[in-house]
Formats: sequence, C-alpha cells, structure tokens
Amino acid sequence: MWRRFRDDESGQLIVLVLGFGVVILLLMTVVIGASKYFLYQRSLHSIADGAALAGTNGIDDDAIYRGGVGEQVELDPAAVEREVQEYVRVTRGFDVLRDFSCQTADVTTAGVVTVDCNGTVEMPFVNSITSGGSGGRIPVAVTASSQALTSG
Repeated sequence: MWRRFRDDESGQLIVLVLGFGVVILLLMTVVIGASKYFLYQRSLHSIADGAALAGTNGIDDDAIYRGGVGEQVELDPAAVEREVQEYVRVTRGFDVLRDFSCQTADVTTAGVVTVDCNGTVEMPFVNSITSGGSGGRIPVAVTASSQALTSG
C-alpha cells in the first residue's frame, strides 16, 4: 500500500512547469512595461531638451537693437513660446510619440528657458489585468532647461 503512493508521481512535472510558466509571464509583463515607460520617458525628455534649446532662439530683437548684447541675452517670452511650439510641431511628425504636449514654463531675465512636457504612456497587458478607469495609461512629466549665452 505505501509503495503505491511513492511510485505514483505522474502529473507532478506538469504542475511545476505551469507554475514556472505563470511566474515567467508575470516577470515578462513587468519588464516589458517598465522598459516601455523608461523609453517613453527618455524620448519625452529628449523632446523637452530640444524644445528648451529651440526656445533660446526667441531673442528679443528690439532689446538687441536698442542696447546691443551685454553679458546676458534678453529673450522675448512670446518668441520663445513660438519657437518651442514650432519645434514640438516639427518633432511630432518624426517621433513615435503622439500623445504629448510641451509648453514654456519659465523665461528668466538671465536667458534661461524652462520647458515642461507631459504625456501618457499606454502600458501593455495592463488592460487585461486591471479594471481601473485609467485604461492602462500612466502619466509622464519631464522638465528641461536651456540658457542663451553670449560669447565674450
């Protein structure tokens, strides 16, 4: 009678393989989601960097013609915003990111332009796992700054 229970281990390997399969699938889901979020954030930060750099082209022409360029470049906030939005418009055509927006957060008298970009990344597999109202979308926000300098 005891011998029957010791020798009858058929089906144990199937349970083990299925258990490991579920664990591997969960780990893959986490790694793929984290990678997608990281890559989206890096791409959005790259766009914010470029937009801030483009914003430094918004030089106040009237101030230049009135007094020349001193140690600091004077920027026109309206021109800075135009430059930032033009950069975002052109970039949107080349980049894979579609759901984002950028706006000028601050233009200082020292020629520093700060740009905030916001977007959402849609996480894979999240819709099938959760029933939350976000639909698997996670917000991403980045900030970048650039300064217009004069060579002296």
